[in-house]
Amino acid sequence: MVGEAKWNALSFEEVRSKSEKFSEDRDWNQFHTPRNLLLAMVGEVGELSECFQWKGEVAENLKGFSDAEKHHIGEEMSDVLVYLIRLADKCGVDLPSAVLAKMIKNEEKYPAHLARGRSTKYTELERESASKISQVEPERDSENQPEHEDKHVSELGKYEYWSSTYERELEDFHEEGAYGEDWFSRHTGRGRLRKFIEDQIINAFGQSSIGLLDVGCGNGLFLMEAAQSERLTFQELLGIDYAMNAIEVCRAYQEKKLKNRDWMTATQEGIDRIKFSLMDFLDNSLETRSFEVVHDKGTLDAMYLSSDENLGLYMRNLARVLTDRGLFIITSCNLTKEELMRLFSPPVFRSAKLLDELSHTSFTFGGQKGSAVTTLAIELTPGAPPRT
Repeated sequence: MVGEAKWNALSFEEVRSKSEKFSEDRDWNQFHTPRNLLLAMVGEVGELSECFQWKGEVAENLKGFSDAEKHHIGEEMSDVLVYLIRLADKCGVDLPSAVLAKMIKNEEKYPAHLARGRSTKYTELERESASKISQVEPERDSENQPEHEDKHVSELGKYEYWSSTYERELEDFHEEGAYGEDWFSRHTGRGRLRKFIEDQIINAFGQSSIGLLDVGCGNGLFLMEAAQSERLTFQELLGIDYAMNAIEVCRAYQEKKLKNRDWMTATQEGIDRIKFSLMDFLDNSLETRSFEVVHDKGTLDAMYLSSDENLGLYMRNLARVLTDRGLFIITSCNLTKEELMRLFSPPVFRSAKLLDELSHTSFTFGGQKGSAVTTLAIELTPGAPPRT
């Protein structure tokens, strides 16, 4: 069973401290330089390899091996682990945090929906996904083009725009080490959006553990802020984006946040719960009715500016992943409150109830009052799940 404990709870720190005392008692620290430890570990890996030499393919649980052989293999594995932990200690590497951060990175490099049952390297998976996402639209007959149709799709609706945007952000991060800007942060920043969402979740679901999906997660900073909530504990935090460069930015930011604090603090803040996945929401492979809360800050705008087909597909997939009477938090810089509410119509949604609106700086033009940004909390009841 996945998640079932198989071993005793010996920690890396226990092994590190015992190994350190063992060396100090024998005055061996003078010999334990990083280079010597690395070469010693390689030697132990060689001895472990000898246990399997000329055995052919070995069955799981070492079927066919004697108890003495299994015991010997355990000893050789222990030597390798002890040397590895000792090497990490001498190199100043926080191995537990590095391991957990690397596991998160591996999960994102090999998304389950792309890598399941395949041994394909992650770079090839990325190329396959990017190729699928960025398929060129067929040429249209301009003479038969309806006069009212806009032949120029907004840059915000193009994959290339977002890919290049996050490519630059990733380069800046590697060069300067500073985080980028959260989308709409000057309108929703300073904790206002997080508090608004926390209030809506508590009002709708109490403080029960819920799942939150961030559609078009961008650089991931919204989820990293949400994960640090002191009022809520999230059962699942998932950010998806169709731009591989955006996911790479998320990974880099998350890894830095984990390295900059001890793992206990990171666990308390929930950073470790966040998962980022390369996924096009229009090609949704998420389970039906799998999230109580869906958050969007800009992706719906991009779909609205792209095509009616993409907008319709977005709405159907939103209805698919959201639970009954689920919470949709939407921030738009393109649509008003009235325009947004008109999008959630039957048969895709049985009902749409406006719960609250986050106030933003307003302006008056031509006697009409408006805002450059709209943030709504909407309770949605999806229609019948789409057929698969």
